[in-house]
Amino acid sequence: MPFVLSSPDLKFIGRAVVVVKGWHTETFSMAVLAHAPEIFRFVEPKVFQQAVRMFGAEGAPTKILVVPALPQAEMRANKALNCCSRRALTPLIPFHVMLADLIGHIEVNRNYQKSDLLQMIRILKNYDFFKEPQLELFKSKRKRR
Repeated sequence: MPFVLSSPDLKFIGRAVVVVKGWHTETFSMAVLAHAPEIFRFVEPKVFQQAVRMFGAEGAPTKILVVPALPQAEMRANKALNCCSRRALTPLIPFHVMLADLIGHIEVNRNYQKSDLLQMIRILKNYDFFKEPQLELFKSKRKRR
């Protein structure tokens, strides 16, 4: 499994402890990691063992950190990824990948009563606020009158 997950990789994860932090306006970098060590608190042995007990005895879940976006510069991205791998954190998933996968699996004709989030995504999808990603390739650059 790759260290940075994409949508097709998600089907290979049976159980996971997933942590999403409210840092969507930042780029995932060494500076962010240095100034926010609490990001990795969920992989500390005591905290993770509590999560394992919640899942039961069927094996340890995968630890996944949802990151806003990786740095564009390859060297900076590699430094941040190496820091994560040293913390026994495998793998990472960019927030846009997780969100796109969630949106893709929501059905507009299904009622998601138990989840306000899923219900909101269903409504937005029903009113065409989300478009199919591949259709944007053929979008004309000029507006039609």
